[in-house]
Amino acid sequence: MEHNSSEIIRPRFVGLHGDLKRFAVLRGALAAPSACLNVRDTSVLEDALQRTHARLVILDSLDIYSGTGIDLHRSAETLPLLEKLARLAQRRGCCIFLIRHLSKRGPGRLALRSQGSIEISAALRTEFLAGASPDAPSQPALLQIKSNLGPLAPPMVYRIDDVGNFSWTGLSKLTREDMLADRPTGAGLPKRRFAGEWLREYLQDGSETQGRIETAAERDGVCIRTLRRAKFDLGVHSAKDGVKGPWYWSLPVAWEQQPPMEEAR
Repeated sequence: MEHNSSEIIRPRFVGLHGDLKRFAVLRGALAAPSACLNVRDTSVLEDALQRTHARLVILDSLDIYSGTGIDLHRSAETLPLLEKLARLAQRRGCCIFLIRHLSKRGPGRLALRSQGSIEISAALRTEFLAGASPDAPSQPALLQIKSNLGPLAPPMVYRIDDVGNFSWTGLSKLTREDMLADRPTGAGLPKRRFAGEWLREYLQDGSETQGRIETAAERDGVCIRTLRRAKFDLGVHSAKDGVKGPWYWSLPVAWEQQPPMEEAR
């Protein structure tokens, strides 16, 4: 692994109530302990799997442990490596979890923002994207962006506190495009206008309770006071459900008949 296991990986594993008897860190072969692990030599991984009977192998990250002399952007070099790992997983009945990091923001296709060739994504059974919108960097989410095994899971917001404890905090409305945007969607826009665009998009599919709207707004970095001003700008309707029921917000008919923001721009 990329990080020091005793200082970071192990404490976080324990914090998630992991069983240390089932935790192992592989750094290299016994015959050459000073050498960095190279996953192109699958015999080292196979020996470790035989010894530990592990069912999950995490390579953090793939570009570090693919070794020198291989270019992950070249399919001719990437595909043989993935094929070796796939055969190893099949023989040992385990899951191999590959971690890749995104390249720096800049122009280009979204699919090419991750390090390595597009064939890596094509060869995976399932793929996740972890990150946040530039407009709300403190609200990261996990998105499943590919699945050959079933329907995609809903995006989930997560939190890592100051001591490294991980927790899920609810569902997210973030999309892959939000996370990989080259610039914040609200960059250069007045906060009130950005809040109005957020509220219109949130209510595009129908009415919602005020409580849920404000919770989602805070999650996405929208100030509640600004949100209420944007509500007035858009002419959003408020209606109470009975005497003790919650308040519901909904777009006026003129807004509901317009196409979604992505199509209207």
